[in-house]
Amino acid sequence: MSRSFTEVPLTPLRKAIAARMTQANQTIPHFRLVATEV
Repeated sequence: MSRSFTEVPLTPLRKAIAARMTQANQTIPHFRLVATEV
């Protein structure tokens, strides 16, 4: 099955948001917390 998509150029605002989100993902420590109820 082939899916088609349209590539839309980023506005300056969206480009800045994407850059900040990428930077945050790379520099801020992330962890996952899993709790089980006993």
